[in-house]
Amino acid sequence: MSLKILLMILSTTECIYSQILYKDTENNVQSFLIEAQTSTLQTSLEKCEVSLSEKSLKKENINNAYMDILKLYGSKKFPDDRTISDWCKRHPSLIIADADNCHQYYNCSGEDYYLSSFAGTYGVWPARNKHECHYPELFSEETLKCENYTKVNCGKRYEPVWGCRYVRLQCKFSLCVACDARYPKCEGKADGLYPKDDGIVTNMFKICQNGRTVKLGSCSYDPIWLIEEFPYEGRCVHRYAIPKDKDVMGLLPSCEGVEDGNYPFEDRYCDAYYRYDGGIATPVKCLPNTLFNNVTRTCQEGKRCW
Repeated sequence: MSLKILLMILSTTECIYSQILYKDTENNVQSFLIEAQTSTLQTSLEKCEVSLSEKSLKKENINNAYMDILKLYGSKKFPDDRTISDWCKRHPSLIIADADNCHQYYNCSGEDYYLSSFAGTYGVWPARNKHECHYPELFSEETLKCENYTKVNCGKRYEPVWGCRYVRLQCKFSLCVACDARYPKCEGKADGLYPKDDGIVTNMFKICQNGRTVKLGSCSYDPIWLIEEFPYEGRCVHRYAIPKDKDVMGLLPSCEGVEDGNYPFEDRYCDAYYRYDGGIATPVKCLPNTLFNNVTRTCQEGKRCW
């Protein structure tokens, strides 16, 4: 047999063997892909089955909770501080309003750790799953969360307007700064600006809105009258605009028994005067480089105070 014929036979044999290997490899790859697809499909089916099972269980729990809530509303018996722990054991995700207080609610999935720390030992807070909104928010039965008080309808629930009605702001220990010093009271007051503390002389003010304290601040220094301002009749004014007979900080004389006209302030440099007109006193500041003349009763240039 010639070498050429032998090489042709070997080449043909190698080609046939390669085709066999190729087919075997192709079959193995297809088999692997089928097994992988089957495995993936099986895994997906198992996950789907677990998910459906969880959703079914969740739906069943929701239905049970819903039926319990319906029974609860039908019987008009709501969870309270004594029974909420039993309710939370049956429904660990329950969130429901306190039946009596619009700023408080129950949340079985967690605690308000600041308030719950006072439960039991100190007796300040009645139940660990009871929560309280931050002032001035209220709990909404529609959204099941604390909202701005303007967005909440409390219905028959008690609606506190003063910050010190919120337990979280009340003093728990003797060394605490009194709540009314931190949150001055606006209950029963019309909207507007008032002295921060009723009956106490101070340049600090509070702004009341819907019976709530919405802002605290202090009156500034009047750069024209060169004297401090104080809250009076809804605004900050300098002391010469406050009647003496109406406020202890007032420096504006009374008009009683006095004829209409211009008069100098007895306790002030003559750069200003007050005018009586129809029983109403008004402070007037002289223009720059002028002083009040006691003879002409007007502000004039080149005059002295005496």
